[in-house]
Amino acid sequence: LLHFTRTYAPVFFGRELEVGDVLDRMRQPENQFLLISGASDSGKSSLVDAGVLPKIEKGALSSDRTYTCLRMVPSQGSHPFDALVRPLHAYAERAGLSAFDLAEHLLKEPQTLSEWLEKIVSKGL
Repeated sequence: LLHFTRTYAPVFFGRELEVGDVLDRMRQPENQFLLISGASDSGKSSLVDAGVLPKIEKGALSSDRTYTCLRMVPSQGSHPFDALVRPLHAYAERAGLSAFDLAEHLLKEPQTLSEWLEKIVSKGL
């Protein structure tokens, strides 16, 4: 079975409590990273793609900011930074960065991730 994507957000229901819990946790200042885990086929991807991300894009975290949500799939890349940069590719290119070079650089110097993300956000979004 395929998971629900943002296309199905208008008809995604029954997980409002879990979506609300994720958003509440994300609003906490100490939660810069939130891991969604569970058994295979338990609905993690649907929860995130059809439940959480559309709400974030519509201002559920903050009405003062706009958010662009991208989905990173760890298995879609030759290494984790390659997988991370894939959904950022168009934004990186707009910021004048080579996505391939960026992924290779991050593999060698992962501590520079925040710096590179700031460049992409400021110039590529």
